[in-house]
Amino acid sequence: MHVLQPLPLLPALLSFLGFGFALLHGHFGLLVLFRQRPFRRRRFQLPKPICIADKKPAHRTRAKPAWVVKEVVRLAALSGEGCRSVEMLFNRLHAVRDNMTAGKSYVSYTLRKHRYEIELLRRNIKNKSPCPVPVNDT
Repeated sequence: MHVLQPLPLLPALLSFLGFGFALLHGHFGLLVLFRQRPFRRRRFQLPKPICIADKKPAHRTRAKPAWVVKEVVRLAALSGEGCRSVEMLFNRLHAVRDNMTAGKSYVSYTLRKHRYEIELLRRNIKNKSPCPVPVNDT
C-alpha cells in the first residue's frame, strides 16, 4: 500500500498566501484551510513616558461670567422647564442685549451642578408671603 506524502512546497505556499492548514483524520483524510487573522496590536499597551516639555496645553474656551450661572439657575427655578427651554429662554433674553448665549449642553451641566440651589429657589418662590396691598375703600 502506497502512502501519499504531502508536498513540501504546500505548507510554505499556504502560509505565504496567508492561510493556515490542518490535517484531520490521518495524513490526507481531510485537509482544512482557514484564513489566518492579520497581526493585531494588543488592546492595552503600556503607557508611554510623558515629557512635560513636549506636552501642549489642552484647548479650552473662556469660562462664562458668574452672572450667567445665576441667571440660568433663576430661569430654571422660575420656568420649571428642562434644559432646552431654559436655553432658548436665556438666549432670547440675553443674545442681543448682553451679547451672551448659552448652549444646551452648558445649561444641562449647569442645571445638574446647581440642582440643590434650584430646589431652594423654587421653595422660596413658592413660600414667599404676598406683598401688602392697600385695602380698597370705596
